[in-house]
Amino acid sequence: MKRITIGKTFAIAAAAALTLSIAPAAKADNKGCSNATLKGTFVHTASGFETAPPSIAGPLVGVGTDTFDGNGGIRPLQC
Repeated sequence: MKRITIGKTFAIAAAAALTLSIAPAAKADNKGCSNATLKGTFVHTASGFETAPPSIAGPLVGVGTDTFDGNGGIRPLQC
């Protein structure tokens, strides 16, 4: 019974190691992304907890937009 458990553990560890070693190589090819391809307005959200100082500790959320100009810059927010 113990040999089967050790064999299964080894098989799972080997499969995990193989998967983790292949994953970075799968995303390594250049898909043509650059500052020039990042154009337009994108929305983002964030959530978490503020832990210090204790006077403002508690949940924290936020939303916003970023507008990229395609030259590596971000356009300022215009109201």
